[in-house]
Amino acid sequence: MMPEAQLAGCRARGAVWDSALLKGSDLSGADLREGQFNKALLESANLDEASLVRADLSSMYGINAQLNGCDLRESRMEQVVLNNAQLRGSKLQNVQGPKACLWGADLRQANFSGSKLFNVRFGPARLDSAQLADCDLRRMNLLQAQAHQANFTGSKMNEALVNDSVLTQCDLSKATLRRSHLARCDLEGADLQGADMMNSRLTKARLVGTDLRGANLYCAEVTKLVMGETRLARANLDCTSLERREHLVEEINHEPQ
Repeated sequence: MMPEAQLAGCRARGAVWDSALLKGSDLSGADLREGQFNKALLESANLDEASLVRADLSSMYGINAQLNGCDLRESRMEQVVLNNAQLRGSKLQNVQGPKACLWGADLRQANFSGSKLFNVRFGPARLDSAQLADCDLRRMNLLQAQAHQANFTGSKMNEALVNDSVLTQCDLSKATLRRSHLARCDLEGADLQGADMMNSRLTKARLVGTDLRGANLYCAEVTKLVMGETRLARANLDCTSLERREHLVEEINHEPQ
């Protein structure tokens, strides 16, 4: 038991912290590479700029923890709980984090590229300018999130819940979003070129200036859209549920060159 321990800058590579009570502790700048934190309690702990490369954080509890600029590359984060945590600019490439809970976390400028985050729960998180390219985000929960200019290029996002989120100027090109829910999302200026959105739901979404060229919208629900200068050339609209199909056709015919 070491609540509120002062361990800033310590070197503890490969150390075992399983089930440790580190609530409110200062581990900022610490070298914790390859450490084991299974079921450890790090609520409100400070791990800013710490190195946790290839660490095992499975089932770690870190609500309100600070991990800004933290290096978590190739770490295991299965079922980790980091609700309302601060991870701005953190490195999370190639993380194994199925069922991780980052509800309401600040993830601005964080880099998750190549990570496996099946069934991750972001909820109303901040993901502005975050990198999530080539990730496994199937069944992701991203409800009411802010993700301006986030990069989801090539990611698998099947059956994701992304309703009521701000995705302005996001890069979703070549992403797979089959059976996903994006109702009432703001996708103004977003790039969805070549995205696979078959059977997805886009009801009441804002698609002003959105690039959907070559996107697959087969059997998608695309009613009550807000559109303007939307690019839809070569998009597959077969069997879509449309209230005003002629409106989409008009958008295609008048697409800016």
